Amino acid sequence: MFTPTGMGGHRPTGRSRSRRGLSIVIAVVVLAAAVAGGWWWWTNRADQTPSGNPTPTATCTTPPPKPPRDIPPPAQVRVNVLNATDTAGLAIDTANELVVQRFDVAGVGNAPKTMADGVAVVLYGPQGYGPAVRVASYVPGATLVKTNRLRDASVDLRLGPKFDGIVSQQQAKRGLDDVALPPPQPRCD
Repeated sequence: MFTPTGMGGHRPTGRSRSRRGLSIVIAVVVLAAAVAGGWWWWTNRADQTPSGNPTPTATCTTPPPKPPRDIPPPAQVRVNVLNATDTAGLAIDTANELVVQRFDVAGVGNAPKTMADGVAVVLYGPQGYGPAVRVASYVPGATLVKTNRLRDASVDLRLGPKFDGIVSQQQAKRGLDDVALPPPQPRCD
């Protein structure tokens, strides 16, 4: 049976209570978003001194690259010479030149892939940076490439199509400064 309007028989239904609860949840979410936004703004704003000038921050400097101090002499450098070109006999001729310069030539052969461009690539492992610099000093224009494939201090010299032979010991000494060193790591104060 129906109660006529105005006779006091009206009770709130579950739907109006759920709307009131939803309104409270929305208000809490909006308030939390406002607090989070204010906190983010406060922590990410530029720090200002009372005079309005920005506070100085730490600067990062990148030191100039330096060749390693422990560059071994050629007699202590074990090198594999690999021909990465279509020129027959390039690796063996270069290996013979390196032996004359007192390098320890461990192997001669063809590289798995030919190089499309470049003079040479000197591959070295975690222990072979110094020996790689020594080899690269005898090959102007060579690029140093670190690899995890070589586990000892030996290096691979891959000869490219622009390779024009190795230089003399005197030229190699002067060429140590020209070896392409890996980029230095920035240092922040």
